[in-house]
Amino acid sequence: ADTLEAAEASLLTGTLPAFHRYMTVKDQVEVESIFELMKENGKSTLMIDGSGGKLQGFAHGEKEYVKMDSQAKSGEILDVAYKHFNTRHPYFTYIYVNECTQALLKLDQKAYYQSIRNFDIQLGTLLKRLREEGDYDESMIIVTSARSSSSSNMVPLIIRGPQCKKNITIDGALVVDVFATICHAAGLEQPMTVQGIPLYSIMQATDEERYANLQEWNKSLLQDRVHNWNQQYQLQDDLQKTIHEMNAIKEEKQNIFKFAGEREKLISGLKTKRSIERCIWIGIILLMLLGYIVEYLWLRKKFLLFK
Repeated sequence: ADTLEAAEASLLTGTLPAFHRYMTVKDQVEVESIFELMKENGKSTLMIDGSGGKLQGFAHGEKEYVKMDSQAKSGEILDVAYKHFNTRHPYFTYIYVNECTQALLKLDQKAYYQSIRNFDIQLGTLLKRLREEGDYDESMIIVTSARSSSSSNMVPLIIRGPQCKKNITIDGALVVDVFATICHAAGLEQPMTVQGIPLYSIMQATDEERYANLQEWNKSLLQDRVHNWNQQYQLQDDLQKTIHEMNAIKEEKQNIFKFAGEREKLISGLKTKRSIERCIWIGIILLMLLGYIVEYLWLRKKFLLFK
């Protein structure tokens, strides 16, 4: 089963767990995250981690990362997020709310629906604040749940922003597509490791932009093909290397068995030779004793005759 860390890492890297390798807070993220991409392009970020620190592997400094208790309510987390956002106005803000997850794990359906309702109300409050400050219309807002990092499962996803169409149903969105969509909207070139694709169906675009998107998509597919073939060749090289090493190990094993057999044979021969030598020495000793006894009896008999 996916861990919270693995699912969120898939959202933040655009890759599946087999690639990012972030299963627990003790692991290192092995691919580029969206925070690193933003930093490379000179864009500020902010993470509000309501998981209790399970996502701190993505942190890039104290000012850009805020750790909150995993038992914190949605309202508390969103309130802290708004205060930090209103103070720093980062280009990209990521907020993780854990309240619904906690209710789900308790297997309490009533509490689960209540937590969803509470989050909906608190999210509405946050959006109202953004409108009042004039930030709402210029912001892309994404609401999702990285409940799965499996390529066969879809994720709930709501997106609104100045570049998005209205009242469009998103079909077949995967958790890895969120990263690619953000890159496209921000005009950033997504890393080669990203396995998702931008959700072009929700984007407002002219014919020229659509054509450019198709060209970009085609370029991305070509890059993916090259990357996949390189991986294929690397796997083949690794396979041949592994086969060679296995054959070497097999040959070494046979040599060891052969040496062990020869050693046992030599030891057996030495034992036999030693047994024969012992028998010979015992025979010699017995013959000597027999000679002494015969000589003793002969001398005794001779002595008695002269007596």
